[in-house]
Amino acid sequence: VFQVCAPYAAYAEGVLNVAMQAEARSLFILARDDGASREMAGAAAAQAKQRGLAAQLEFFSAGTDDFLPQLYKAMGVQADAWVAYVQPRDAAEMVKTLKRHGYVPRVVYARSSTDARFIQRIGQDAEFILGSEAYDARFPTQGNAAFVQAFRARWPEPPGVLAAAAYAGGRVPWEAGRRAGGPDPEKLRAALAAMELDTVLGRYKVDANGAQT
Repeated sequence: VFQVCAPYAAYAEGVLNVAMQAEARSLFILARDDGASREMAGAAAAQAKQRGLAAQLEFFSAGTDDFLPQLYKAMGVQADAWVAYVQPRDAAEMVKTLKRHGYVPRVVYARSSTDARFIQRIGQDAEFILGSEAYDARFPTQGNAAFVQAFRARWPEPPGVLAAAAYAGGRVPWEAGRRAGGPDPEKLRAALAAMELDTVLGRYKVDANGAQT
């Protein structure tokens, strides 16, 4: 099995880079209690500690409306970065809570803050809230402009992450087949394991287990 899309752990690196640039020293990391969010948040906490940053990790259940207890905990550890792996509704309620109580950390990150539903819920308060995008039609990745042009020639909307993942998921094995000289499984496996390839999602390169790096 070979992975094409970025692993969940990759959602930690960018926000940690920003936190360090902002000279944050203590991170309060929140995650919804689901598999993907837990994996992202766990990676963020582990990587933060590897970089010498303090990090407290908290989980909450779906449907949580009141984030004041979490805010008090963040204040208790003097966290100057609020990092949340959450859905748009969760992110909006968190920002409302932070604003209501005048808590202004150096960095506020909510993974889903790029979602239009987040902005609809809180309007201008979405300014300066950081987020992550798995894919955007404006990305300057290899071949993306041509992919977007071809996609829009057929459908009225620009491609989203599922379309880009499907395209990259076809591009990678096609290139492996070309390099392998055909569909022989062993040769395909060797090609997929060894090759590096730029795609619309970024660079394809895997480790010894086939996991995307």
